[in-house]
Amino acid sequence: MNQIKQLYVKEHSTNRSVNNVPLKAFGIYLEQSNGEEIKLIDEMNRETSLYLEQEIEEFIKIKDKAIKGEIDKT
Repeated sequence: MNQIKQLYVKEHSTNRSVNNVPLKAFGIYLEQSNGEEIKLIDEMNRETSLYLEQEIEEFIKIKDKAIKGEIDKT
């Protein structure tokens, strides 16, 4: 059985746009110990994504670590 290595938030462009500028959305992803990436939740705003990531990590007792490709949390 694969283990959860880390949760993180990634940004991506959506298929929606305003004034021909693609809108951005955020999703929560899980990295398994085998390196596989799984999208858990998508199409959220930045604040909600970061909040849920933090709450899930706390609930399953995972220490937050930087992952290549995740958004800047500052």
